[in-house]
Amino acid sequence: MDKPNSTADTVINLLKARAQEDPSRESYVFIGRSQERLPLTRVQLWDLAGRFASRLRGYGVKVGDVVVNSLPNSRSRLVTDFGIIMSGGATLTNEAILQDGEDFFVSIKSSNCRSLVLASGDPTLKFLGKYVVGDYSRQEQGHEAVYPIKCDRAPCLRQAIVLRLTSHEDHTAFLASLEDEDFYAAPVTAQDEAYVFRTSGSTGFSKLIPRTHREILNLYIDDLQTIINKDDVIYCDRALGWVVGYPHPYLSLGVTIYMQEQLEVTRGVTDVWEYMVGRGMTVAMMLPEDILLVKQGYDDGRFTHTMLKNLVTFGQPIGQVIFHLVGYMTEKVTSLYGSTETGFVSYGIVGPHNKDKVKDGYAGDRLKPGTELKVLSEVTNSPVTEPCQQGKLFLRGGSVMRHYMNNESSTQNVFTDDGWLDTGDIAYLDEDGQLYVIARTSESIMCGTMVLYPCWIEERFRACPGVASVYVVGIPNTTAAEDVCICVVPKKDSSLTVDDLKSYFDAMFVGGVAISDFNTGKFYITNSFPVNSTGKVARKILRKMACEHFGIKSA
Repeated sequence: MDKPNSTADTVINLLKARAQEDPSRESYVFIGRSQERLPLTRVQLWDLAGRFASRLRGYGVKVGDVVVNSLPNSRSRLVTDFGIIMSGGATLTNEAILQDGEDFFVSIKSSNCRSLVLASGDPTLKFLGKYVVGDYSRQEQGHEAVYPIKCDRAPCLRQAIVLRLTSHEDHTAFLASLEDEDFYAAPVTAQDEAYVFRTSGSTGFSKLIPRTHREILNLYIDDLQTIINKDDVIYCDRALGWVVGYPHPYLSLGVTIYMQEQLEVTRGVTDVWEYMVGRGMTVAMMLPEDILLVKQGYDDGRFTHTMLKNLVTFGQPIGQVIFHLVGYMTEKVTSLYGSTETGFVSYGIVGPHNKDKVKDGYAGDRLKPGTELKVLSEVTNSPVTEPCQQGKLFLRGGSVMRHYMNNESSTQNVFTDDGWLDTGDIAYLDEDGQLYVIARTSESIMCGTMVLYPCWIEERFRACPGVASVYVVGIPNTTAAEDVCICVVPKKDSSLTVDDLKSYFDAMFVGGVAISDFNTGKFYITNSFPVNSTGKVARKILRKMACEHFGIKSA
């Protein structure tokens, strides 16, 4: 196993160690629009990041500054991310969803960000332009322009560094422009902050989680080599600025990672699946939703039947349908459990020996060293005493975050007085001590006196004829409870109707348990689901869409 240099206690030192070990080996390979290879060797990544760090120093970026990087996955994003860290700053991913940019400015203010790195086509510029001091409309010169910013909504913000990146050629030209810069690597320590991660914002505006260099190197499971070995080639389509997409497998193990170079249009994993398996990629890191889309391609005969060594999945409760792909799409499935607040804290490997034994929600039997776990009853708030008894999952130690950035009230809301983090997940431990995570408490649906978790219905509805994808949300009714709303994207050329969905739903329950027990069921057929910047389905937005469809005022 390619182990990092023992002195590499910072991201900068580890990046340098990788470049020195094998300079010409590819660190990342980006897949272009025509599926061309766009590689960065280890030494190129180290050298270009150091030169961008020098450029940032010239723009006034200082040690300890937070710099927002909103570039999409690309060679430029990878280089600028590491360049910010090498300048002594901390990288923060940020983008706007709201038209007026309120969510964007909340993160800017919370982080005391002074500088932005944006692509010229970034929608943020639509509302940011009025805060530029001077002539924003002037033609950009070369590959970037630096605009002074004065904004009462974020008084800390000083400048926007706008890169002209509208084609793969632009990315190549920007990287070439860095070759004229000096090289710089700040003398940071393991305790200095290197990255600020954002939560997905599923419960409101995103909260920020600062991570030191030492914490960054501890975010993944310690024995990652049990999942990935040095000869593996990995495909990952998660955003580089999120915990799952962060380049930890490269830093820790030295493996080569493939991902799409994103421009105006982001392609789905199905667009590159044949490319992946045809070029010897052995491991894919994918959301369950994307895995099921690929499964449809296998079922429909659109893909050549080739198996990966390992499908690594995460991000939501994992259903048995994923584990049953062992022997069909992959030799094994690795289920990772964690969050932005905790990093990855447990995992389990599913192969032919246990694929029929694990149940929905399997989150592993291997807990990250130094991490403590407990499950508390939702009723009594005391530890559960029986195997398979569900409750609220709490974690402490390991890679659990220290706090939310400049947000003491939110920090206090999720931590107990003795340091346990309330994950917001419903979980249980089975007779063998294996962890199962079955739902988010924030996604529960209040049905009269009952609490219903969407994942149970979603898992069963995936077997409904004509259903390509399904999510369940609760929508308001005239009582104090909620209606169950089944939101479905049908398969291509399917003639699926609301009556078909209702019949399937009614047949799911045993005699004596009718749909009336769960209030009135509603069924919403749509062409696609909204997703957030992590690639997960945005349930809050989906709930709003369903409410609008049924003419209901959403809360």
